[in-house]
Amino acid sequence: MGVRRKRRATVLGVLLFLAACGLWSCSASSTAPELEDRYSLAQGADSVPLQLGRRTRVGDLPLTFVSVLSDSRCPRDVVCVWQGDAMVTIQADPPCLLQGCLAPSALLELHTDGEPKEAEYFGYRIRLLALEPEPLAGGRIDPRSYAAWVRVTR
Repeated sequence: MGVRRKRRATVLGVLLFLAACGLWSCSASSTAPELEDRYSLAQGADSVPLQLGRRTRVGDLPLTFVSVLSDSRCPRDVVCVWQGDAMVTIQADPPCLLQGCLAPSALLELHTDGEPKEAEYFGYRIRLLALEPEPLAGGRIDPRSYAAWVRVTR
């Protein structure tokens, strides 16, 4: 019987916390990491780099370059029949994230040469333009050196 009461008390505490958040707007931004890079939407309409693992704000849109899922691009010092393709994951967070909204984020899987090259999220169009650095024959790319160049338009 004591275990049941403890469980009920825990559930009741969680429910009260959630209710309080609804009444007093508990903010997700208090635990969100600081944005490291900022670009205007005009800069984003040209192109901006996203560094692997870093959050970047383009206009009001927070983006994080999460991972390189695959990279079969032709090394720049080799002649290839096909230029190859790289696929990256970019997390797009809602523009209202810092105000504490609870809208869902999206994981975008974009390609350099395959499809899809772009995606839409919250009225923004995010297009992968390039992935740097280009591979070299026999070389391995340090994951920390990756940058995804994107165009962000509204």
